[in-house]
Amino acid sequence: MNTIDTIEYSLNVSNMLVHTYVDDLSQDEWLVRPTEGANHLTWQFGHLLSATKGLAEACFPGALPDLPEGFDEKYTTETSSSDNLEDFHTADELMNLYESQRESLLKAVAGLSEDDLVKPAPENLERIAKTIGEVCEFQALHWMMHAGQWAIIRRKLGHPAKF
Repeated sequence: MNTIDTIEYSLNVSNMLVHTYVDDLSQDEWLVRPTEGANHLTWQFGHLLSATKGLAEACFPGALPDLPEGFDEKYTTETSSSDNLEDFHTADELMNLYESQRESLLKAVAGLSEDDLVKPAPENLERIAKTIGEVCEFQALHWMMHAGQWAIIRRKLGHPAKF
């Protein structure tokens, strides 16, 4: 197993968690907040999709499909307090974008060499990663970090624990 295999494994585990925690939730449940002041799943998904695209664009431009026009503006700190679905995309739309991004990200990672992975990350990403490989690994970690909140939403709604 090499570093690229490890990154692909992490991306696949995070994908499994995403689907495990959200596939059986209704559209209304995507707007439930884990606790007062926290962000609902719809906003978190939009934030994650924007971040995934931005990180990939910084490291391997053009590898991921563009998000719909105006997408990033719907998922800002200022919009995070809205509970109005009309301010965001639907769960189905977000999941379709997620699947498209994920497939493209896996292809991009598979196309990297071990030498590519140790290249320095873009300067604006140094806070989270020092190398391109670390940026790739962060892609999986970021989704898993948020998935922890989705487990809480599930329990709050009375859904069974998945793990």
